[in-house]
Amino acid sequence: LYLHTDLLGMAKGVNIGQLLASLGVPPRSVIVADQYQSQVLGADRSYLRDVLVATDVLLHTSRSEGFGVQIEAQACGTPVIATSHSAMPEVVEAGWLVGGQPDYTYQESWMMIPEVEEIVHALTEAYTMAERQADRAIEFAKQYEADVVFKKYWKGILREIEDRVEAEVKRAADQAEPPAVEKSRIGVEE
Repeated sequence: LYLHTDLLGMAKGVNIGQLLASLGVPPRSVIVADQYQSQVLGADRSYLRDVLVATDVLLHTSRSEGFGVQIEAQACGTPVIATSHSAMPEVVEAGWLVGGQPDYTYQESWMMIPEVEEIVHALTEAYTMAERQADRAIEFAKQYEADVVFKKYWKGILREIEDRVEAEVKRAADQAEPPAVEKSRIGVEE
């Protein structure tokens, strides 16, 4: 088991080390990401890529995570098991979505507590089917490549922002100058 997470539960999370010990999980069966590197410095991209390529399935049944590592995993050909909540159903094509129970949290937002039985079922399926999903995962993730997103979305969004700014500048300029009055309108003849 490879864990790339905060082991101490610093942000009101679970202390994973204590949880594993209470479950009797042998320490030799768990590999943990360097805590200082991943939590303070940020993980090296090539390191994360290598981990995701070597992974059979990414178990990412977060209570609230919306977007991110699921796409990275699929880009590496790794299917994902995620919670069917937030944006996760939109970003998991190759893999499994698990249900759960809605939970209103201390963050004053709705999250979802994933259903353990569904996670176990998804892991069981992943054991026999994960390899067959690699090509589908890679193909799906291509739509999120930086050049594709820039061409498809950013150019239009930047144009829209530019148009809005120009309209606002024009509106402000029009309000600053009194309107010009034509001579013929006030009865002056040449």
